[in-house]
Amino acid sequence: MSAALELIRTVKANGGSLRVERDSLVISPQSAGIPVVDELRAHKWEIMRLLEWSAAAPDLDEWREPFVIWLDATCTRHPRVFGGVSRLHLSYCEWEIARDGVPCTREMFEGLLSEFGFLMGTVGGVMLVSGLTFRDDIEASLIAAEKKVESTGGILMAKLKAEQQATTESKALEVRSSPGFRLNEKGELAIDLAGSKRIEKAFLGSAVESQSTDFDNHSLDMMRLSQVVLASAHARGKSDTPEAMNLALDGVAALAPRDGMEVMLCSQLIALHSQSMEFLRRGMLDDQTTDGVDRNVNRATRLLRAFATINECLRTYRGGGQQKMTVEHVTVQAGGQAIVGTVNKGAGEGNVQKIDE
Repeated sequence: MSAALELIRTVKANGGSLRVERDSLVISPQSAGIPVVDELRAHKWEIMRLLEWSAAAPDLDEWREPFVIWLDATCTRHPRVFGGVSRLHLSYCEWEIARDGVPCTREMFEGLLSEFGFLMGTVGGVMLVSGLTFRDDIEASLIAAEKKVESTGGILMAKLKAEQQATTESKALEVRSSPGFRLNEKGELAIDLAGSKRIEKAFLGSAVESQSTDFDNHSLDMMRLSQVVLASAHARGKSDTPEAMNLALDGVAALAPRDGMEVMLCSQLIALHSQSMEFLRRGMLDDQTTDGVDRNVNRATRLLRAFATINECLRTYRGGGQQKMTVEHVTVQAGGQAIVGTVNKGAGEGNVQKIDE
């Protein structure tokens, strides 16, 4: 039963009546529609259509019961199917004649469809009803689909197995080609031998002898790596996930530190980069205040400035702190003098050649 018809009956049960006046739906008295006023607004046009059709169409009581019997015996309902109203009406009329009944007109048949909640519309000049079609059509479609699946099932299964095997081999190759952290069969964090060598190379565990008797070089390298992970935004304060450990290891290894000072500076760069990107991400989130955006962007800006400072410090440290300036052209005006050579400030010595002009 359609929602519109049920609302009409509800209003009548409350002692009210409905009528159509131009484009308005009038309820009298108004109190009869108050309990379902939102539903009445939602189904206004469907209710008005039913009321207009009921006023013009003959009584359908004679066909309601046989229509239900024909519907259950001949048709099937599915939200993704569409049936032709003409074919359905012809089938119903033939069914009525076969049982010595009286066929209904096309208008009455459409009224029965509307009364039972089916929506109709014209597509390409053909009147279709949504959610209703012949049961034989559905069964024929299912049989055809099953035959198609059976005929292509062997090919599909072979192709699926080949894809699964290729995926498995690809994952195995990826594991072999990218040493690092992963979860073992027990769900514990583990690292292979190649990954350990990579940590030693990034954090210089094999190049620096530990002065502590409580930790070996590998343990100290792991502590340094954990510090980078815990200071990174994506880790969320956890250093026991392979993704976070591998990301931090990849970042430090890419900068290739050469001594203990560079290990510290590279670690700080990775942490600052992660934190600044996190606050930039937060600044782009929806449904936040302008003040919230400004706070996130300002924090990101401060972190990026610190990143630039550390990066300059690393560059200067790697360059030995020396700066060299090369002068390629010297112009001496009339009456001027120029000095070419090494000049020591305040010493007055050096290899100096004086040019007069």
